[in-house]
Amino acid sequence: MIQSPLLIQLIIVVIPLYVLGMLLPEFTRSTLFFGVTVPQEVHQQPELLHEKKQYRLRFTLLFTLGWLLTMVVSQVTDSFNVLYGGGIIVTILVLSSNYVVTHNRIRALKATHQWTKNLKQRVVVDTSQESRSHYLSFAWFILPGMITLLTWFISLSIYPQLPDLLPKQTDLGGEVTQWASKDFRSAFALPMTQLGMLALFSFIMLIIKKARKVIDPSRPEMSVRQHQTANWRWSLYILGTAIWMVTYFAILQAQVLQLIDMSAFGHYVLHGLSVTGPLVGIFVTAWFTGQSAERVKVEASENADPNLLPVDDDHYWKWGMFYFNPDDPTFWVEKRFGIGWTLNFANPLAVGAFVVLLLLIAAGILFDL
Repeated sequence: MIQSPLLIQLIIVVIPLYVLGMLLPEFTRSTLFFGVTVPQEVHQQPELLHEKKQYRLRFTLLFTLGWLLTMVVSQVTDSFNVLYGGGIIVTILVLSSNYVVTHNRIRALKATHQWTKNLKQRVVVDTSQESRSHYLSFAWFILPGMITLLTWFISLSIYPQLPDLLPKQTDLGGEVTQWASKDFRSAFALPMTQLGMLALFSFIMLIIKKARKVIDPSRPEMSVRQHQTANWRWSLYILGTAIWMVTYFAILQAQVLQLIDMSAFGHYVLHGLSVTGPLVGIFVTAWFTGQSAERVKVEASENADPNLLPVDDDHYWKWGMFYFNPDDPTFWVEKRFGIGWTLNFANPLAVGAFVVLLLLIAAGILFDL
């Protein structure tokens, strides 16, 4: 049996995050390079290849130093929460800061070389809304919902027979490191987390359904068909991850209720899959789908126009990360780098929804303390 939880953590968390960070530039659509609008043919120019190489070198160095520091702090404090939370925060900070540095350098190169000056630019709007079709129905969320309801029903039924002390925190091997008196918070923290996960993934599904689709003006018909396939893939990933995460917390709750007794190895596997499952899933989906569905393989007869680009809206993106366009009523738009969606921060309703989401997350963290 592996004796070092830190070694296990290295395998199940650090390596997938590192691989994902290194490959993020490959997921971006072909008319963007680190969030800057450029023609596809300039991607192979030596200056841009050099900047991509520098991005990966900086990421490797800062990511390694950040996680080593997090592991040291985790060992000193004997807290795996530090390793999980701290490590993820470190990864986000390293990715964001490194991206901004590279983005600014690419913008400077673009200003010097005027890569888009003589190219036609066009916005294509899918008035048929076909690019928003082929999502899985919200009815499929009945599956994770039933798992959550079953967890609550069993927990409420067994609650009177529970002992006066319940496990509040365990290590990766399932050994209890902190106990709590029996009350609603200690007995139902995990079912409450299930409800939070169910709400979160339902919200994410809503986001991808409402987010603005970027249609490639050089081949619009093919782009719409690519989006349809991508819609199905991403909604399947979200539903599958939702089912797995509520099941994961249901298993942990069964342990709290003393319905099952897992071995240390079983705990290692369970916690490992709770992290690697969603990470591997998002990597596979992103690799075969790409940003704006560009990696989706579909048959198309239309000829692409290499001199036609989506409209250059770089000036609406602050540091290439924050979209701020008062003239765009859209709530959600695709990120400029990697995968995912972000807010239009010039939309007051969107910002309000974002603040509410942050408050709900904060409330969930405080509930767990």
